[in-house]
Amino acid sequence: MLEWKKELGNLTYELFWDNGAGANMTKLISTEENRYAVKKAFGTGEFTFKVRGKNDCGASPFSPKLLVNFGEPRTPPNQMKEVLTSM
Repeated sequence: MLEWKKELGNLTYELFWDNGAGANMTKLISTEENRYAVKKAFGTGEFTFKVRGKNDCGASPFSPKLLVNFGEPRTPPNQMKEVLTSM
């Protein structure tokens, strides 16, 4: 589960990822929630995620990037939550 701090004034959040290529970040979802359950079959490897809030005035700057390893060794879910909520 990827989770980020809910900020006052944000109507939606956009979660981006690098699809394992390590280059261009593409939008994975746009949601009103401050979490995303990774359901998609990402495969194994390292993936980078970042999030930004949006409202009627536009988009906020992106969060710091979070590197997540799917496969061995796995990134503990509590560690992912801690990194994203410290933004």
